Amino acid sequence: GSLGGILLDHHAGIYEFFRHSLSDVQLDFILGPTSKTAIFELENCPVLVSKILWCKRLEQRSALIFVDNEAAKSALISSYSSNLVASNFLNAIASLDASEGALSWYERVPTASNPADSPSRGLAPTPLDGLPPPTEHNVYNTVEMLMTAAAAGH
Repeated sequence: GSLGGILLDHHAGIYEFFRHSLSDVQLDFILGPTSKTAIFELENCPVLVSKILWCKRLEQRSALIFVDNEAAKSALISSYSSNLVASNFLNAIASLDASEGALSWYERVPTASNPADSPSRGLAPTPLDGLPPPTEHNVYNTVEMLMTAAAAGH
């Protein structure tokens, strides 16, 4: 499994992304003891990584966040999941939004239309007209910190 995300701000000329391949240990942790697949969790985790990575850019701003999974979108909107790992991610996302004054709008898009689909598959995003080439961020330490905090129940 892998994670990916994009920050795109045409007005400021910002085009940034991250991609991260999960280790077997990280994937096992995200799956938890009851999940058969991690698709739901893998849709929510990159939102949290994005909120941490780009917290200053999102502060006091509105953001349109695309996911390509309806269950993930519903969980992000309601900030609820019965899945413990996803619930921890959702609580952290809500806390970050509140502390940053960020207003997030979540929308489901087909996978082929999701701008973050390429990074979530380990690929660089497509260059866009009128923007500089996308800048890549390494999120290894952020993902490790999230796994450690979630394992500790924080």
